[in-house]
Amino acid sequence: MRSYQTQRRLLILAAFALTVAAGCGDGNDGESSPTPIPTPTLSLTATPTPLPMDLATNLTAFEFGRSSGLGFCPPLFAVFRAAIERSDDGVYRFRVSILQPPLVPTEIDDPECIPVTIEGIECARAFVVPERALTDDEVEEVHAAFRNVLLFEQPDPACTEIAFDPCVISGFTWRRAVGDITGPDRVSFSAGDYPCSASRLPPSEVDRITALLGRLANIVFGDDGDPDDPRDIRDPFASKRPPR
Repeated sequence: MRSYQTQRRLLILAAFALTVAAGCGDGNDGESSPTPIPTPTLSLTATPTPLPMDLATNLTAFEFGRSSGLGFCPPLFAVFRAAIERSDDGVYRFRVSILQPPLVPTEIDDPECIPVTIEGIECARAFVVPERALTDDEVEEVHAAFRNVLLFEQPDPACTEIAFDPCVISGFTWRRAVGDITGPDRVSFSAGDYPCSASRLPPSEVDRITALLGRLANIVFGDDGDPDDPRDIRDPFASKRPPR
């Protein structure tokens, strides 16, 4: 499935091809005659610049999740859902689930089946990692990551021309205290990576934040550090898999 950036490029190339073709008509005696070049009707404009937003100050909770769009093709062995929450004692606790293929063949009507549109897999399962408290260093890393989150405050301009149908959509929600962090008042802010959302994150920010969640969940690469080699990924479920 083409990404929306690819669709934008294809539309721009198509408009250029039509413009060139319009200027190459034949005139009398087989000679080319100049033809007025029509103004392209596409209104694709440059992507606006994302703006930084402080979502770390007085942070009390954060949630992340992947949902379906056209079909559902979430990454396997990656964070599926995650939450960070500050308790009354000031400790930040971390909950996370990781999407994995089933250990044994699973029927689509199994209550634990998460239907996916991934080649060779009909069902996935969410492996829930035991909740734990974040260390002081991890809390600082979380605050540093959320201190300047880049956000677009309007949909992608191409949404007026293209219907985007991604197979997976990532959603992010931050909750922060109003005034003193121990007070009862909260304000929430949500954004995602769907290009036609009013508040959206660029792909680089989605990758940056999900990488942070992966580190907190101890999803890491092997010794050679090559993320393109699946043999080097440390599989947290390897001990539970039946021998091949």
